[in-house]
Amino acid sequence: MGYYQRTLPPLWIGVAIALIAFIAIGVAEGGLGVLLPSIMSTYNLTPATVTLLFVSQISGYILAAFASSLVSSCLGLARMLLIAAVVLTMALVIYATSPYWLFMVAAGSLLGLGIGLIDAGINTYIVQDSRSANMIGLFHAFYGIGALSGPTIATTLLSLGMNWRQVYWVLACIVSLLIVSVLGAMIYRYTPMTRRVSTSNTTALENLRQSFQNPVVVLLPVPQQQKVYQIKQSNASQFL
Repeated sequence: MGYYQRTLPPLWIGVAIALIAFIAIGVAEGGLGVLLPSIMSTYNLTPATVTLLFVSQISGYILAAFASSLVSSCLGLARMLLIAAVVLTMALVIYATSPYWLFMVAAGSLLGLGIGLIDAGINTYIVQDSRSANMIGLFHAFYGIGALSGPTIATTLLSLGMNWRQVYWVLACIVSLLIVSVLGAMIYRYTPMTRRVSTSNTTALENLRQSFQNPVVVLLPVPQQQKVYQIKQSNASQFL
């Protein structure tokens, strides 16, 4: 038993990645509310047109909800997390550099996709490594820390004279720390995230097909995303 315990990969690596991941997605989402008035002014948006950004983010998240099991089965958990972190960082960079509003709307789908894949990937890791199961509440609490830090960072940087595009560059740099941490886990060959785990006798594609055939599975995520949309709308209305 003692030998088995010594051969287990260190738990702190997975815990650190999970905490960074939840902070990253919290920061990426949380900064928008503070920056929204500046974005609307830059692109001359109305309350109706700005909602396209929220819709695109939701569409990306829903796509991730259905595709995450297929992607993780084909690529492995660590590669999926790496791709998701790159996609999320890339979306923030596009936010920071986009000359056209529709480019930013398209990047919103990437942002939702990246957040959804990271969320699914970290929860999959928690399930696979039972040692971290009792910390699931702590992990999700760090999303709250990220969601609080995003507006705080954005407000501070705006007060220092930075514009909203420069703020998104800073947020992209913060989120990119997740890329570094996942790459480190892959180089270290951290088995809880790099090993392939077979969870059923059917393929991931077959599981995805079955989920679409079940109306409960298909419809259940929609109200949750509508709730997120409504919350974001409420936050946005404070600045309109």
